[in-house]
Amino acid sequence: MEITSSIKIEPKSQIQYSKCILFLSMFYLVFFLSSAILAHKLVYFGNYMTSVSTFVLPFTFILADVIAEVYGYALSRQLIWAALLSEFLFAIIMLIAVSIHSPHALSNSGAYKTVFSSFTRIFIGNVIAMISSIFINIYAITKSKILLKGRFFWLRSLGASIVGEFIFTLICVIIAFAGVTPISDMPQLILTSFLFKVIFNPLAVIPASYLVPYLKKKENIDVYDTETDFNPIKIGSGSNNKKNISARVYAFQAKSK
Repeated sequence: MEITSSIKIEPKSQIQYSKCILFLSMFYLVFFLSSAILAHKLVYFGNYMTSVSTFVLPFTFILADVIAEVYGYALSRQLIWAALLSEFLFAIIMLIAVSIHSPHALSNSGAYKTVFSSFTRIFIGNVIAMISSIFINIYAITKSKILLKGRFFWLRSLGASIVGEFIFTLICVIIAFAGVTPISDMPQLILTSFLFKVIFNPLAVIPASYLVPYLKKKENIDVYDTETDFNPIKIGSGSNNKKNISARVYAFQAKSK
């Protein structure tokens, strides 16, 4: 009996996919979740108290800048909502896990409750803060890219990140640390966390400045969001003009010829 396969193998040249966005998305999710999990881990630098997530969060904003700069606002928006959904699922799993009774003989069961019992509060604060800040961040990146014709990414990223991180820090600290940290310590915690982010941002934007042109060349793509709907809750291509999508997505091809 002759067995024939119904599977059609497409030539490699006909298969369209992004070579790098998968890895960028995974790195983004790692920094995104890490900043939430480490929020209540407080450390002192001299006399100044801050959260460990202060040193992780800048990578979240910078990576969002990179993705918005190369792939456009719409794809960056989809990634942000996917990350928020992932954090929601993670919070549900942690809530169920810490509520399950464990044998008293297992001494480490209490540690899980200590670490993750407050994650629901952190999740709420993180979601509200992220929605309020990250969309402003990527909006500023994509709009300033058009105005400056794609130049000065490092400067645009620093400016957008500083604004976004200030909004994020203000909202997240108030929600996540209310009732946990004395009210008298809140202004110092907000200011210190924000200033450390500002100082740490250049360390993140330097490699990003080299990554952006590499990705544009590697992916043969450079999106200019001239016809994009910037509604943050809209999931899709984000273009008001469907005919314009291919033109703006493959703008790099036209410029490179």
